[in-house]
Amino acid sequence: MVQKTKVELKVSPREVLGKKVKALRREGVIPANVYGHALESVAIQISKDDLVHLLHSAGRNEIVYLRLDGEEARPTFLRQIQRNPVTDAILHVDFYQISLKEKVRMEVRLLVVGTAPAEQTHGGTLLHSLDRIAVEGLPTEIPSVIE
Repeated sequence: MVQKTKVELKVSPREVLGKKVKALRREGVIPANVYGHALESVAIQISKDDLVHLLHSAGRNEIVYLRLDGEEARPTFLRQIQRNPVTDAILHVDFYQISLKEKVRMEVRLLVVGTAPAEQTHGGTLLHSLDRIAVEGLPTEIPSVIE
């Protein structure tokens, strides 16, 4: 199992809503929302460079601590990334705020390491029909990847 690292992301409140967010994207800012169980949705914005760095350094199951203008960091998971179907550019991101004391259910990626003995001895091919598995536990105990 691969252990998680603490990932923090600075965000700011978003005042621009609706179709006007196109102007934000042109300026290198990605619109996003933070929501959670029994919480009101908050419109935020993130620097495109910071978000791209986050996507490359952290997995989908990493806890991302969002720091919103001096507030206490909010523990969240990256719930959804909306992309342009033609250019693959990021259009919008959803973060799901969690409690670190309540269990969550998530899909964890399986990473096969090494080669199977049958592959080496008999020249066969190992087919990977399962690449994710559902795991339930406290957010701090769920691994990013299971090897």
